[in-house]
Amino acid sequence: MTHDYSEFTEPTSDDALAELSRLADAQLEAQKAVARAEQDLKDRQAELRRIAEELIPERMEEMGIETFTTTSGVKISVKEQIRASILAANKAAAFRWLREEGHEALIKRIVKLQFGMGQDAQAQEAIDRLGPDYDIDDDCKVEPMTLKKFVREMLEEGQEVPEELFSVHRQRVANIKV
Repeated sequence: MTHDYSEFTEPTSDDALAELSRLADAQLEAQKAVARAEQDLKDRQAELRRIAEELIPERMEEMGIETFTTTSGVKISVKEQIRASILAANKAAAFRWLREEGHEALIKRIVKLQFGMGQDAQAQEAIDRLGPDYDIDDDCKVEPMTLKKFVREMLEEGQEVPEELFSVHRQRVANIKV
């Protein structure tokens, strides 16, 4: 059922309707400008990554240098960044390795108990005693920045880290300072 509210509104002048049309056109143009600017930003970020992560590191490696200062005083250095993550397929093995190697302090464990409707008393009992008769959702994780720092420090110290378990990715990146 539709309602006719025309009796509650004041008649609109042609000038007001024209202004509303101009505003709608202005909004559409602003939306298009934002979309163009966002695409331009993405393109520029991709070019920056290409220069910083490919072109400069490759050229400096070809030249056999780690740092360089241009005649204008710009300092260029290339440093290795290490990224790491635990993929779902590697989760059990990665956590087993962390525990076996004495790094269990990195693990954050989340235990959830789930109860159905009408099981409030059982939920309270579980809270009070946490027994094995309950459907327990047990999840482990290592915070991404913690894992990245851990892997980087282990590698810097020359210690073994199973890179396949932690999806270790090494990226040489140029750093520019003026």
